[in-house]
Amino acid sequence: MSNSRNLSTLLGSDGSVKTTKYVDEKGGVADFVASGILPNGVPVVLKDDGTVEAVTYDSGAASIPQATPTVLGNAYYNYQVAFDDSTSGSFILASSGTYSQTVLTAGTLSGTTLTFGTDVTISGLTALKQLINVSAGKFLISHQDPSYNTSCRVIEVSGTTLTTSATSVLMNTGNASMVSLSMVPNTTKFVATYQNYASSSHGTARVGTISGTSISFGTAVVFNAAATAYVSSSIDANTSKLLVTYKDEGNSGYATARVGTVSGTSISFGTESVITSDTCLHVSSHIDPSTSGSVVVVYKRNSLGKGKVGVISGTSVTWGAEFEFASGDSSYNNVMFNPSTAGQFAVTHNTTSKRYITLGTVSGTSATFGSATEVYPWAVTSNTIAFNPFVANQFLTAFRTVYEDSYIGRAVLGKLATAPSTNLTADNFIGMSSTSYSDGETATVTLAGSVSDNQSGLTTNSVYYVQTDGTLSTSAATPSVEAGRAISSTSLLLTSAAGAGFNFIGVLLNYSIEAGMAIGSSGTVDIVSGDVFRLDAYNGYNNSFGDGLYIATNDFSVTKSYTASGVNTSLQSNFPSNFQVFASDGIGVDGVDGEFNFIGTLFTYSITAGPVVGSSGTVDIVDGDVFRLQGYNGYNNSFGDGLYVATNNFSVTKSQTSSGINASLQSNYPSNFEFFIGDGATGADGATGADGATGADGATGADFVASGALPDGSTVILNNDGTVSKAGNITSALTIPYGTSSTAVAASNNNKFQDSAVSDVTGSPTKIVTVYRDSNSYGAIVVGTVSGTTITFGTPQIFSSMRTDYTLIKIDPADPTQVLIHYTETFYGQPNFLKAGTLSGNTISFGPAFAVNTIATSGGFQAFDFDQFNTGKFVLLHSRSSFSQSYVSVGTISNNVITLGTSVNLPISGGYEGYSNLIMDPHSSRFVVLGHRQGNGQVVVMNVGTISGTTITLGAETQASSDTVVTAHSRTVCFDPLQTNKLIYLFSSGSNAKHVVGTLSGTTVSFGAVTTHGNVAETNMTSIAGTASAGLIYNVYQSNTIRYVRTISISGTSATLGTPIDISFSSNPWATQQFLGNHKVVLSFSKNSNKLFFTGKQDENSGAGTAKRILIAMGQLPHTASNLTADNFIGMSSATYADGATANITLAGSVSDNQSGLTTNSVYYVQTDGTLSTSAATPSVEAGRALSTTSLLLTSEAGADGSDGSDGIQGIQGIQGAAGLGINFLGQVATIGDLPTGSNTQGDAYIVQADDSLHVWDGTSAWVSGGSIQGPQGIQGAQGAQGNVGSAGADSTVSGPAGADGPEAAPVRVEFAATANQATKTGLTYTVGNIDCYINGVKISGTGFTASDGVSVTFTPALALNDEVQLIMGAAVSSDSVTVIAPAAQGYINSENSGTAAGCSYTYNAGTTTVTFNTAMPDTNYSVITDKEGFDEHQVLTGNKSLTSFSMLSRDSAGTNVMSPASWPYSFVVYASDPVQSLVATKGDTGDTGPTGATGATGGFTEDYVLAEDMAAGSVAVINSLGKVESVTGVAAITASYYENATHTLSTNNLAQRGDIESDPLNDNRFAIVQSNDTGCRITVATVSGTTITWGTTLLLKGGTYQHVTPRISWDSNTASGRLAVYYTDYTGGVFSAYLSVVTVSGTTCTEQSQNMVGTGIQFGDLKWVPGVAGRLVYTQRDAKTLVMYNVSATHQTTYNSQVAYGGLDNNPARIMFFPDDGTKVVLMYGTSSGIAVRIATISSSAITLGTEQVITGASSSQGSYNRHGAIAFPYNDSSKVVFASEGIMAYNQYSAVAATISGDTFTFGDIVLIDTGGSDYSSEGLVMFNPFDSTNIIVSTNINTTSSNFQVLELTGTTLVKQLATVVATQGYSLLANLNDSGKFVMFRMDAGSAQISSYGVTGSTNVTSGKVAGLLTTTGTAGQTKPVQFIGRLDGFTGLTIGAEYYAQPVGGISTVNSIGSVLIGFAASETAIQIK
Repeated sequence: MSNSRNLSTLLGSDGSVKTTKYVDEKGGVADFVASGILPNGVPVVLKDDGTVEAVTYDSGAASIPQATPTVLGNAYYNYQVAFDDSTSGSFILASSGTYSQTVLTAGTLSGTTLTFGTDVTISGLTALKQLINVSAGKFLISHQDPSYNTSCRVIEVSGTTLTTSATSVLMNTGNASMVSLSMVPNTTKFVATYQNYASSSHGTARVGTISGTSISFGTAVVFNAAATAYVSSSIDANTSKLLVTYKDEGNSGYATARVGTVSGTSISFGTESVITSDTCLHVSSHIDPSTSGSVVVVYKRNSLGKGKVGVISGTSVTWGAEFEFASGDSSYNNVMFNPSTAGQFAVTHNTTSKRYITLGTVSGTSATFGSATEVYPWAVTSNTIAFNPFVANQFLTAFRTVYEDSYIGRAVLGKLATAPSTNLTADNFIGMSSTSYSDGETATVTLAGSVSDNQSGLTTNSVYYVQTDGTLSTSAATPSVEAGRAISSTSLLLTSAAGAGFNFIGVLLNYSIEAGMAIGSSGTVDIVSGDVFRLDAYNGYNNSFGDGLYIATNDFSVTKSYTASGVNTSLQSNFPSNFQVFASDGIGVDGVDGEFNFIGTLFTYSITAGPVVGSSGTVDIVDGDVFRLQGYNGYNNSFGDGLYVATNNFSVTKSQTSSGINASLQSNYPSNFEFFIGDGATGADGATGADGATGADGATGADFVASGALPDGSTVILNNDGTVSKAGNITSALTIPYGTSSTAVAASNNNKFQDSAVSDVTGSPTKIVTVYRDSNSYGAIVVGTVSGTTITFGTPQIFSSMRTDYTLIKIDPADPTQVLIHYTETFYGQPNFLKAGTLSGNTISFGPAFAVNTIATSGGFQAFDFDQFNTGKFVLLHSRSSFSQSYVSVGTISNNVITLGTSVNLPISGGYEGYSNLIMDPHSSRFVVLGHRQGNGQVVVMNVGTISGTTITLGAETQASSDTVVTAHSRTVCFDPLQTNKLIYLFSSGSNAKHVVGTLSGTTVSFGAVTTHGNVAETNMTSIAGTASAGLIYNVYQSNTIRYVRTISISGTSATLGTPIDISFSSNPWATQQFLGNHKVVLSFSKNSNKLFFTGKQDENSGAGTAKRILIAMGQLPHTASNLTADNFIGMSSATYADGATANITLAGSVSDNQSGLTTNSVYYVQTDGTLSTSAATPSVEAGRALSTTSLLLTSEAGADGSDGSDGIQGIQGIQGAAGLGINFLGQVATIGDLPTGSNTQGDAYIVQADDSLHVWDGTSAWVSGGSIQGPQGIQGAQGAQGNVGSAGADSTVSGPAGADGPEAAPVRVEFAATANQATKTGLTYTVGNIDCYINGVKISGTGFTASDGVSVTFTPALALNDEVQLIMGAAVSSDSVTVIAPAAQGYINSENSGTAAGCSYTYNAGTTTVTFNTAMPDTNYSVITDKEGFDEHQVLTGNKSLTSFSMLSRDSAGTNVMSPASWPYSFVVYASDPVQSLVATKGDTGDTGPTGATGATGGFTEDYVLAEDMAAGSVAVINSLGKVESVTGVAAITASYYENATHTLSTNNLAQRGDIESDPLNDNRFAIVQSNDTGCRITVATVSGTTITWGTTLLLKGGTYQHVTPRISWDSNTASGRLAVYYTDYTGGVFSAYLSVVTVSGTTCTEQSQNMVGTGIQFGDLKWVPGVAGRLVYTQRDAKTLVMYNVSATHQTTYNSQVAYGGLDNNPARIMFFPDDGTKVVLMYGTSSGIAVRIATISSSAITLGTEQVITGASSSQGSYNRHGAIAFPYNDSSKVVFASEGIMAYNQYSAVAATISGDTFTFGDIVLIDTGGSDYSSEGLVMFNPFDSTNIIVSTNINTTSSNFQVLELTGTTLVKQLATVVATQGYSLLANLNDSGKFVMFRMDAGSAQISSYGVTGSTNVTSGKVAGLLTTTGTAGQTKPVQFIGRLDGFTGLTIGAEYYAQPVGGISTVNSIGSVLIGFAASETAIQIK
């Protein structure tokens, strides 16, 4: 048909329908209303409301401020702002002074534009109080009147017009201050809370009601009858509960809250809830409108911003833990929840100088915070903030500034951070804006199919995609939205538009005009644009329309009709304007790509050929297949010639007759296929339709303008400007500048450029990394990504929040992602730091800072460079001691952790010497350093060094020239990139510029003649080596005021300097972005991109003003590169053409016949040099196939790969099929023979009971079996859990008859861990011959142990330390009962299989049985007893005990061969260390039945004893030597008279000021001392016998240590043989280095096994082995402020594990102490700017996690830097309490202590107690120790000076410390103390005298309490000589104040308590507050 067109013309590239609603065949334009501004030529999307808007992208980043702050005309004291919740963008701003007039202004907000109406001053409104929105267009304001009364008034607004005529209504007689207004949800009521200044400032609330513009009030209610301040209230939007928070002056100024309930016009309050028991200021609170009951309150406490999260329930509030949102001063706090995000709130607050906003997020009753964001750079006086209800996360705040230009009023608009978003979707892009349009204007949009000719910068022939930010790119974004193809740099042919896929709506009408949607007498069928319909078998009226698919391109209607002419008329009236026709075209029909699968001709008309012609079989056809019946009219003309489309899978039965084939087709039609008949001329015999038209011939060529000469037959590419060039390599010249320069950092007054470096990662874009000092003077870094002539920068990062200087950066050429920076912090005289980082994308992840500890005094220089032959290795040049000395060190980087090797001093000759340059040789691991000697007239000197590992070998110092240099900035040195052993040194001397060439040989250097190359001094020099192939060096310098770059090449001992290129002033293309004079420009080079980078500082206005930006410009070096890309090849030149000539190019599809040397039938590819080859190059560009040796059929052309098309729409759902036949179940029969044989209906079903099978009647003649209805036997289910034990029955009141003889008494088990060399065990009761002994799980027999007296046993040989011993004894002869221990697990092993047993499961593998407990054991002190059934040649060994499992090894008697349990079975029993006990009666003689006794009181088991003295009920009864019982007698705790022995002097030869002491945790009688002075660091181990000390030989670890740095020592409690670690600081050659030594100890002999430097600088701190973990220790670094973990091998070698920075201040060594019962937790104490702080760190195998930092409550915030001589101590075996002592908690030179309880990671502190005053920085350490026998008794030793220490005793109750001595006792310098474990003794060491003494707590041997002598508790009071019962098992009443469930111990000094101290004995646990259950 003439009016039909191919389906592909209506499809986009992704298969979606092209919208043709507004376009003709060539596209077009359409008009829409613009929603927002439409810039010229931007991508446009269609909105749901039919308007259009530009594509926009929101990064989600916070934007504060969003626009320039608005200056308010009235700089009043108080500002209030409120949005209208019902009108988008409408708000009111109110302002006033304290007693001045109130001004109201209506405003509107559109985007980020604020528009204000006219200010309205209201008569009678003076001081402004509060402003809130009431409803649409209505606001409520509270204010003060001229009489100082407080009133409220309704204000109305329309646009920017205010109506203020309503009358103010009195709310409070007298001034009401701090008014807070809140609307009651869904009512016209509000609640006002305020400070009633007229009534003693009581906190008052009042309910108001608004009617129109009138207000009425209920009765005022006082919620706080005391002075009240900082009132803040809000109402829960869900419960209508009001929360008011305030400062309660009547209760010490505590922050307090109450919940109010509104009823009518009254309000009632619940009880007060104290938020924090401390004085608070600036209290503010708000309830989350999105989360019922969730509230946040903030306040200022101790000058810090604090707060809490609360949950309201009823009229009470539950508060979570306190959080900190501002670490510095915080005032004018205001908190408000974000209505757009549940749980998110914002706090605005002042510091002393600025206004900030901090974003928080609530989770339960805790909150987390982001970083504070500056709102304004000045502090403010008011605290209003309002969120825009119509724009998520946008807020408006108004305030008056402080100290800025006479208190200016400001309005600041901001937006909080959100998730990134765009308005672009996969199908809403519609076209491009044809010009610029304003909001609401009618805009003409260029649609798909048309050309948008208002673009710029396009690359011809490239496909462009719409990006999420509205730009265009040749790369697809997400979603992928194609815009079009560039046909020039300014024109884009649009190829995509909005629109979904087709919507098939069904058959419009069929051939007979009898059915279809359009058949009817009246009405219409409405068709929507994009609908697809069919005319089923309809040939139309006058053959106008044929059978096929019809696609609607507009909405239209078809009038229903019963006649063909009627329907046709309606269709004709809508064609072609509203729909398109796709009818079958017979044989020539075009298929739709990707839709159908043509499988060929099914059969021909003659029935002689085709796949279905045959005698048998079938042809299988798949859904989507297309087949043809060629020339076939079917049987009875049923089917005609055409294409048939399968809609389901089906089969056609083969036949050799028409009727046979037709029958098979008929059975599948129309359910399984459709057909489309060609529209050839109608004839009686159904003649074949005409063939489709032949396609047009391919193009033979096209004309282009040649850019450069084109040889005959050469390969040709299409350039971006539309010209063509020969494909091949192009050589470019040096291009400076290359593109325009880029601003790396925006202008700021404080910006200071420091350094730049290039990262060349293979296969990735070049990165340029710049370090600088930012506007806050902080150290900052920014990464730029290079693409062509542009650089895209990431977000700057802060690497140091201190003032930084002397910052350098290098990137490792061996690993271009490894970044290293050097910098100094604060000001001159501070240490230098190194910091390593990993570059990824445009961000850098940094490791910890490493303190080099050099002094960055003015005039000094540092430098470093990477060794490109060793990844992560660099050489560092650093100076110290006023720069009279310079050093070099080798550094290594591993996971961004830096380690420095030993520093090597550069030689000094001729006086003062300073080194300023260091560069690595690009040809080897060699470096040169460059400096000058002042003593010889500032002459230049050079040293050459080589590195091997971390060892440096230096050559002799060589003078480069006798000339006097000007400054360090006027010299540079660089290696030749091509020639080995060559370098050039450039410098200025006097007014001349000079250079000299150096030649290296090993570590020596010789110089040629000095050459003068200029008569003007050159300064600010930097140089870089370029490409090795060119052998060029590039040098930037400044001559006078002009900046230049030049090339340098070296030949022999001379150099050639190229022509300088001016890069500074107006003659240069960078004129508008010139570099700032007299400041360095750093030159960097990229090997990957062959570019130079010039980085420097530049004035914002080219020399005007002080603001500076950091600028990066590029230069492109000469290089050769191919111009061939993957998609720019276009064809072959048809002849030879000159440059500029019009050239005819043979294109793809045509034959290039001017070739030669081709191989016929081979495929040829274009090479990068423009030649042809049969091998593909990179990129792979196919040219064509050779037809002959001279002819090439071109098969490729320019064009990028198309993007993946979007998914097609889901097809319409098919009609529901006919209902299937169900089963009619009729019952059961016994056998198959019993099934009925007649009158059955299809679906009838019976169950045959014989085999449980289902049989169904098939509808004809048979029962069909459905198989058995019963499945196979399921696996047995798991055993159910054991039921709970039933409760005990009630006691009987009648005694039963005497019981039969009891069973044989169960054995008694005694278990203990042996002491070292223990030979006996006493206090037993057993029958001789009826006792078994097990040692470490193995039964002992023969002479191994002797039991002959019934009360003791002897072990031969003696037991070893911690041997596990179990004694199993028969019936006791002297007791009425025994204790039976219930085992935790037990089992019998008699096979090599796995299995389960009581309380456990087990597995067997190669002789080892592993037992796993069902329930984990409480600790690993459980016992395992095995029984091997009496075979002497068999033994069972146990080991590998953990909380969940242990192992048993079955071996022969030698312990070597495996004994299979299948032949050698055994059993095992496991007892817990604190097992379950049960009581079993002992068997006795049968007695006569006695009379029934009265029911006895509840009690336990007792034994009668004679009292040795008067004793009270409940007393601990101790058996004395006469068998009587007596009370506990013990000596009281320590007194001040602590000396017990003479002085034992170690040595007076090496007296030290600093040292440390620690006792051996595995030996009560051994300790170690470490001492450090200027002659070295030494350790000595001593042993103790009684009070005698025996010193071992002192070991010198390292000479030349620093006397003022305290060393640390620690014993390894996991190594029984004795091992120490020592951490100390060396000071050799003026260099500080920290060392870690591992020392083994045998007796008192020390052997150093390893020594490693672990850092530079003064890095001392503290040192501890990790308890319970073999081979791991931790230490703190003072200057690096880090906690570091190291691994220590069995061979005593140390390796780094991990570290974490804890913060704090410099010069503050942190002390650490592990929990006594948890080796994973350690406490840190260190100084901060807020005071002495503590925190808990958690140790894992490879990481350290820090808990929350807490400043000690009450600590001085100004004395944190004096955390000197600190100490930490835990009570014996108790982690719930801790004591801290330090100088600086209270004040400088005041030694004080404080106790705290620990819960989780939180400390609760008691009051600080002053111990002593005075002190010196050079004095010894203070120490704190707990008495191991009394957890309330503490010894403190303080330091006064180098020769004196004082001694104090403290008593601890709760967290209260009380001094026990009226004054401290001088101890003559014995300041180092150490408990000798739990022996009751401690050692005191005097540093200045080198002497020690042993002292005692006075408890050992002075108590009668031992575990074998405590009989129990006395049940009744008695006197001496009386016999009284002592209860030893069961419940005993009569006590008071017990802690239920707590264990109680008999104390060595008398009484019982919960303290488990040394020498205490367990009695039992508290069953109630008045009863103890005795164990």
